[in-house]
Amino acid sequence: MPRPRTTAQQLVRHFAAAARPVYLIDDRHEIVYCNAACAAWAGVSEEQLVGQTCRYGPTADDRAAAATLVGPAAAAARLCPPPTALAGSAGRGWVSAIDLRGELVFRQADFLPLSPGAPAAELSGEGSTLAGADLLSAAVASAPAGLLVVVDAVDASAPVDSEPADGASAESLHAALASWRHRLAGRYRLERMVGSSAAATRVRSQVSLAAAAPANVLVVGPPGAGKEHVARAIHYRSPADSTGQLVPVACGSIDAEQLIATLGGLARTPPTEAWRTLLLLGVDRLSLEAQAAVSMFAGSLASWRVVATAERPPAELVAAGTLRSDLTAWLSTLTIELPPLAQRLEDLPLLAQLYLEETNATARRQLAGFTPEALDALAAYSWPGNLDELATVVREAHDRAADLHVGPRDLPRQIHLAADAAGRPQRRDEPVDLAGLLAKIEIEIIERALARAKGNKSRAAHLLGLTRPRLYRRLVQLGLEEDREKFRPQP
Repeated sequence: MPRPRTTAQQLVRHFAAAARPVYLIDDRHEIVYCNAACAAWAGVSEEQLVGQTCRYGPTADDRAAAATLVGPAAAAARLCPPPTALAGSAGRGWVSAIDLRGELVFRQADFLPLSPGAPAAELSGEGSTLAGADLLSAAVASAPAGLLVVVDAVDASAPVDSEPADGASAESLHAALASWRHRLAGRYRLERMVGSSAAATRVRSQVSLAAAAPANVLVVGPPGAGKEHVARAIHYRSPADSTGQLVPVACGSIDAEQLIATLGGLARTPPTEAWRTLLLLGVDRLSLEAQAAVSMFAGSLASWRVVATAERPPAELVAAGTLRSDLTAWLSTLTIELPPLAQRLEDLPLLAQLYLEETNATARRQLAGFTPEALDALAAYSWPGNLDELATVVREAHDRAADLHVGPRDLPRQIHLAADAAGRPQRRDEPVDLAGLLAKIEIEIIERALARAKGNKSRAAHLLGLTRPRLYRRLVQLGLEEDREKFRPQP
């Protein structure tokens, strides 16, 4: 007797009673169904989660929100399957959620593509632990195209440690980034300082120290290294719940008169309990007249913490006459130096994954990561524009990528030109024998004069503008004539 056909409604009832989190994503990457177990694990209600779009990385709103990534959009981002699954490949992978303690936890899940009329084998997937594939096979005719996700019942170890080793997979880097985002909590996150290099670790520690005290800070680093991001993070990570006023001043586009008016207004504002920050962007670009104005108001700004940015260390600025010594001493109670990207290439894979997932947040196509060959090409580049240039390169590669992973051919032209130049042997600088070269030229000129004079040295000397004795001495010196003095009999 044939088995009765299971309806989609029966399937939903089956999943609603399941203890394991289950959710369904349609072909637009929107969550169209989740069971109670899924909502409970994700930390939001079923009504809040349904309708959210899955993005493989932070959502656009999340990038300006708390690093704890709370809310339905953030929960959907953590539940997003890898792009390979979104593209229709069955398999297992990692998803995450925030538990009751506020900790980021990971679980493995089965990703099962749905298409009308799909056989059970297609739905089960290689290595799948989902029971009841026959139930799915019976009901899929009336199910929408999309992806069914069935999450394991218990938490598991993260796919990688929070500090991924070289050669980590795209999925491992994605999970590591989720860990970094959770750990670096605060309104203005330090995501541009993710990484395990000594430089990244030092800067994170210095920013935490600067945020905890009202001392003035000077942030130093090359163009594109993230100075303004770090400076703002110091303010937003302060103990006063980031309620204090932040006043940014672009020093390269303000004259002394405008600066005096701005500082005078700040000096007259009544003190408050919240920490207030004056942000001097590019303080090394101030004119000497404007610097004198800042020094004049230094004593009147006691209720303001000053955070400034510059491209060179304080000692170099003073030695070059770019920054007044008294102003430098006032600004640099704590100095934070940001290294160029070329000095911390061990962090490049994680940073590239960061910018790729940020691009995912506003893009229709969701990419998984980079091929090892693409990461090698990125590591071979010198990065004169530092983090800003890396972010631009990743955005361009995201737009050009034809696959789910960015490959070498998707990278912009400057990366390939640098790789080609690195592969060519450099010319060796050989020393030039200037004396020998000049002697050869002189010999050629003398020989031409002698040829025109048909060997007559007096006439050749006349052609060269020399006396005959001087020409004779030069011929001896150049080895063109024997010294007859050596063979003259001695008296």
